[in-house]
Amino acid sequence: MLDMPTLPLDHTLPLVATIGVMLYPGTDEEDRRRAAAYAAHFRNKAYRQLRDAGVPLTPKMEEELAEEDELPRDLKKRWFAGVAMGNMLKVLFGLMQNEPDLASWNHAAAIVSKAYEGTGFPKSRAYLWAVRRRFFPVAPLWAAHCIRDGKFIHAPESGYGLDTDFQYFLWEAELLGQCGRSYYQDRDKAEPFLPRDSWHVPYDWPGPEYNPCFQEASEARLRYANVPDLIKGLRSGGRPMMAPSVDLI
Repeated sequence: MLDMPTLPLDHTLPLVATIGVMLYPGTDEEDRRRAAAYAAHFRNKAYRQLRDAGVPLTPKMEEELAEEDELPRDLKKRWFAGVAMGNMLKVLFGLMQNEPDLASWNHAAAIVSKAYEGTGFPKSRAYLWAVRRRFFPVAPLWAAHCIRDGKFIHAPESGYGLDTDFQYFLWEAELLGQCGRSYYQDRDKAEPFLPRDSWHVPYDWPGPEYNPCFQEASEARLRYANVPDLIKGLRSGGRPMMAPSVDLI
């Protein structure tokens, strides 16, 4: 059994609540408080819009409006860090698919650092490794987020609403997690790239309703992860051919 909690899919806004967990994945009281406040901010904003439009709120809604809903002050830094985590696993997943001999966290970090040059985003090895430590329990969720360029689709005219897209997002994250937990490098004492214990969907989660067109589009997003232009200078075993400087990775 996994020890990490399940994602809050029973929340009024499950997508927003899941993003709150992605931003604040710790199981300590402070991270749980900030994740809850992030989700409450957007839920309560919707409640106030309903009230302003003359829609009566239920007693439960009124009670929830009293909950803390101020956005955490470190939100921007958390977004940057989460995206960095997602990009590292996205690159690692691309290496697993296309260059398995080069698949390693060292290479993924080096590639992300190189891609971040000139963008203003933090890119040092110390930063990326600190990001990995903090966001490891939600790495598949951030990778799924980055693979889809941070976008969620709402196309009700095609029968594909935001709720459906969110279910496929979760499905994509679960596939990435399973891949990372089952992939080993071919060397002594190699461990899976992802820990077995992480935030996960509830055990009774039914998954997205099957639709061959929607599933094909979802699988195509995962097949997209490709890194052919950024692997020069790398060799198998997770070590660069030349010792990189701290400024590089």
